[in-house]
Amino acid sequence: IDSNYIVDDYDGIIETIRLLQDDPLAIFTDTRLRTNLTKIDQAIAGLIEQPPVKLSDHVWFWEIETHFNILSHVTRALSRQYPDVVIFTRQLKNSQYTCYARKRNVQFDARQLIAYAHTLGLNSGGKEEVAGVIIPSDQLAEVFPQLQQQLITLANGHQ
Repeated sequence: IDSNYIVDDYDGIIETIRLLQDDPLAIFTDTRLRTNLTKIDQAIAGLIEQPPVKLSDHVWFWEIETHFNILSHVTRALSRQYPDVVIFTRQLKNSQYTCYARKRNVQFDARQLIAYAHTLGLNSGGKEEVAGVIIPSDQLAEVFPQLQQQLITLANGHQ
């Protein structure tokens, strides 16, 4: 249902609301929704094919360059593909960077990164397996290296 939002198709969002009101089953056959879902799937597939920047043995980084709102989807897919490292992703959207750190098999508690981000004055949240951090673009050069180093330290087991 959220495929129109993900691809920034705001007219499609309004149309989906109308579909749900008129005939909820129509969302399963709606051409616009299906087309947007295909675009999303193709974008995710292309992004997870990109090679990572290996920040350490346990932390791999991807810069996600797309206008779609798929950072969490891409990060989750990469985590399934590489379960033995912490996946660290970043995407610029609307003058701010969103960063995600997600783990599967690595002994790392993302809540520690969330707490650290708060000490930097950043908006962050998540749970044990995933942290999301928002960095205003004018603060990126200052705080991103600190956040990245803290993630590497935490993922390598040095708290």
